[in-house]
Amino acid sequence: MLTELETRLAQLLGSRLAAPFAGRVVRRSAAAPNGSNGPVIRVGVLEATRLDDDLLSIRPEVVPGDDQLRRVLRLQVDLGLFVSPTQAGGAAQLLRGIDALAYTLDDPEVRSAAALEAPGDPGFRLDSLLLEGLTTATADAEQPQVRLRGTGVFWPVGVVGETGPAIERALVREVRLPMTLRPQGILEPGGAAVALQLSVGTTGTLRTTATGTDSLPFGSLAVRLTDASGGSGAGSLSGGLAGPDGNRLVTVDEAGASVDYTPAATPGTDIVVVSGHTRDSGGNDRVGLELARFEMAVR
Repeated sequence: MLTELETRLAQLLGSRLAAPFAGRVVRRSAAAPNGSNGPVIRVGVLEATRLDDDLLSIRPEVVPGDDQLRRVLRLQVDLGLFVSPTQAGGAAQLLRGIDALAYTLDDPEVRSAAALEAPGDPGFRLDSLLLEGLTTATADAEQPQVRLRGTGVFWPVGVVGETGPAIERALVREVRLPMTLRPQGILEPGGAAVALQLSVGTTGTLRTTATGTDSLPFGSLAVRLTDASGGSGAGSLSGGLAGPDGNRLVTVDEAGASVDYTPAATPGTDIVVVSGHTRDSGGNDRVGLELARFEMAVR
């Protein structure tokens, strides 16, 4: 991964720099190219820091070299360029090397890392490569004259991608909050069931496939009762279809959704919890993200 980055950056700079540095850029641990006659620029990774995953997602990605999903590591990589002039060239040649590197690395194509793209399986994909700093220091062999910072994703070359069924379609549903709940009657201990009218802004369901998109009805919501501690509520719900974990699955239409609530025989407070509902490819009901909750005080 990092070795491939050093190698590719050395190749890129060696092909873009003019004489006397053209073709004389190598990895830091490599021998001088074409013998020892002439200046040498060496490329080395100084430090790498793991970056947080995008939106806390640890999803695999399709990266160059394989059309299958592969697990990748997101890194920020600090690189150093070490300019070694010839004895005859001295400090003047050192400064010319720094000038040439700075101008080349400031090229928009290099800064966007597009110039580092290569066929095959490179082991990395950079999003950016930015010039961080310059120095003319020569006394410390560990001190690079040019510092770079790259960010991107890395993976071992040749790692086999994940296989499995391809995603054939995706369903996107929008819910606009706040959601409201209106009892269609009076809640009394031991009283008759009262319809609870749920009002929620929606735009239906967008189905996306390889051939295009189309619109579907919104579908349904999952509604259940709890008490203040998260246990079962004292009253009961009816209507719709029975779902997992005591939920009732109610269809959403232009007017919203409705479920019937029967109060307990004694005064108290129940909590109505409304969540998303989906059905997987096997036909199993899944309760999704909680969308809203309402206190039902029975006096």
